[in-house]
Amino acid sequence: MGAETVLFLLSSLTHGGAERHTITLINSVSKDRPVVVAYLRNAAPLIDSIDQSRLKELVCLNASGMLDLAAAMKLAQLFKKHDVRVVVYTNLYPLLYGGAARLFGWKRVKEIEVFHSTLLRSKRESLQMVLYKLLLRGVDRMVYVCENQKKHWLSEGLNHPRSAVIHNGIDLGKFVPIESSESVLTARAKFGFEANDLVIGILAVMRPEKAHGLLLRAVASCAERGANWKVLMIGDGPERANIQAQVASLGLVGKVVFAGLLSDVREAVSAVDAMALVSTAVETFSIGALEAMAMAKPMIMSDIGGASEQVDDGVNGFLFRNGNVEELSYCLEKMAVPGLAGRMGALARSKVESHFSEGVMLTRYQALIADLAASS
Repeated sequence: MGAETVLFLLSSLTHGGAERHTITLINSVSKDRPVVVAYLRNAAPLIDSIDQSRLKELVCLNASGMLDLAAAMKLAQLFKKHDVRVVVYTNLYPLLYGGAARLFGWKRVKEIEVFHSTLLRSKRESLQMVLYKLLLRGVDRMVYVCENQKKHWLSEGLNHPRSAVIHNGIDLGKFVPIESSESVLTARAKFGFEANDLVIGILAVMRPEKAHGLLLRAVASCAERGANWKVLMIGDGPERANIQAQVASLGLVGKVVFAGLLSDVREAVSAVDAMALVSTAVETFSIGALEAMAMAKPMIMSDIGGASEQVDDGVNGFLFRNGNVEELSYCLEKMAVPGLAGRMGALARSKVESHFSEGVMLTRYQALIADLAASS
């Protein structure tokens, strides 16, 4: 008898940490057992990151609105067609469709919810969470991606009896410090920076909760006190025009470079002294932050989600209170001390090596899936 089929269900295949995390799981799990991948919305810039040669099927369900029953029916048909035994949901929205698929005769299989969110963005999301809490009671395993996230949701009444924490991990062989000073200078020149410039990078989709403007205000404040940071913005999104307007209004024209979406961010990260992640919501356990740390770049992070599990404040980076521009500015001033970013960066690499490797993460997920598949 062959291995049991696993279906991964995502909202979309757009650029994001949760999506990249799931693709890493897909490419690993599909080496050992049959895998089907389905995504709800027709947005798939990351589709080529999936090794499709080993999949039984990859399909977009073309869902529209909050709950599209036609898409739920397609999902139920997929479950039946491939005799799916385990389904892995990426975040909460796909869970809604798993529940709806039962209306069309999908037999009960084992469900794993991999939850990537902590602080929610709006009252609407908080209201939706009431429904999701009911649905979460029925899943067989609840996976949080950091300890702080689990503690937060316990305090919000989400006490799942079969939950686990599996920290996100990254490929330590792919994300490595760039030792060649010539390569660093070449990268800096490519993005318009001089050898002696102080450069802070930010890698994030340009959405409101990523708070790019907060970083810009802190950089402008630092400049008034003599710490002249330049900024490399990696990524794109709906807020780009607003961010560009803030650059102009804060007098930072010529100090901020927009790199856009990059298929490989390593050269851009190598060009900076440090990286920042200043999100005000949603952020839970940033894969981008881990990748930067693995490249020996210290992080400056808002203290939300699992940031304090990644960054030891004052040791391998700095933390600041969520939304506090004065504290963020002070962190930038401290990071500007000559030589400090390099020393902190080396400790950041060590932290990721010892705690957040991709291999350890994948072993734990594979064991979880195998355990549930065997009992299905």
